[in-house]
Amino acid sequence: MERFNRSFRTEVLDAYCFTRLKDAQTMAYAWMWVYNNERPHSALGYRPPVAFLEERLQGYALPTFLKDQRFEWKDLVLNVTN
Repeated sequence: MERFNRSFRTEVLDAYCFTRLKDAQTMAYAWMWVYNNERPHSALGYRPPVAFLEERLQGYALPTFLKDQRFEWKDLVLNVTN
């Protein structure tokens, strides 16, 4: 949990100056989607959490966030460091 908080602080809260709550919410939602669905985690064998869970819980239906098609979320989140 501490790693999540540090990453969120560094990559979102410290990286952007939000002027509207809606902008902060959109970025937070996008960042969490990438974090859970695309970003590899060393503790999970360098797999994203969703891939790890799918492997472990085969046959179970997992709830998930739907990706908002208006954004290319990976670019939205990762371009801050480029």
